Amino acid sequence: KLDVEPKEETKAFLTFVIPHEKEALLA
Repeated sequence: KLDVEPKEETKAFLTFVIPHEKEALLA
């Protein structure tokens, strides 16, 4: 699964991580 669409997996991962990181910085 992971090696089928690595870019999509990374995008989904970053889409989840980046907003979470920003929330941590703001909090």
